Amino acid sequence: MTTLTFHEDQLVHLASLLAGVASADGDFDVFEADEIGEILADLCEDDEIPLEVSRLIAAFDPDEFSEEDACEGLGLKTQQEKDAVLALIMRVAHSDDLADAQENAYIVRVAEYLGASFEEIDLNDMIEIVPPPMPPKLR
Repeated sequence: MTTLTFHEDQLVHLASLLAGVASADGDFDVFEADEIGEILADLCEDDEIPLEVSRLIAAFDPDEFSEEDACEGLGLKTQQEKDAVLALIMRVAHSDDLADAQENAYIVRVAEYLGASFEEIDLNDMIEIVPPPMPPKLR
């Protein structure tokens, strides 16, 4: 099992990568949108997706998007984290039950940018998503 914890600034980059794969075939459909929403909600405390992340998804423009910059912005350190992020991207790509050449090419490019072990990815691997600890509330 791989455990993922992202801070808000990392969520923006992850959300853009997820929106990128959903847009890769030119058809960002409801199944993909629902899967992205589930993934992001799991990463956020109380399932509340930050406004900046929601705005990014709503205004996502694949023509203005850099996969390489998003991968770099994640700042992933371990091979397990890189492979787990790629598995999340693959989860979105497969959520509509359609295999698409553009989505597959996107996945391969992102795997290269992340440095993920593409051949090691197992979609059946459990990925535990843990929200980051929140700072104490000021009284």
